[in-house]
Amino acid sequence: RPEGEYWGAISDFGFGEPALWPDKEGPKVFMYLHADYQALPALLDEVQRLNMNVLTHIGGWHDDSSRWPAIRFMPKPLRLDDVAAQADLVICHAGHA
Repeated sequence: RPEGEYWGAISDFGFGEPALWPDKEGPKVFMYLHADYQALPALLDEVQRLNMNVLTHIGGWHDDSSRWPAIRFMPKPLRLDDVAAQADLVICHAGHA
């Protein structure tokens, strides 16, 4: 966001699908993760318990996401410029951006 600070690589943030947030109340949280993260199921379990509007893209994800119905899983990468403009929190460890 314009009022925030960004530390990281610069890439084409306009590439990808638009951010389609779940229709629920609460802070908007975007998670850009990778499927080989060992604690991924535990992280998803904890985030699911919180009252937040959670959107995620998990690179390499081929598992059944129905275990976490409170989280919207997006199969393709998202436009990070959309996400950055709308999200209250971003948890990211999957990409160079």
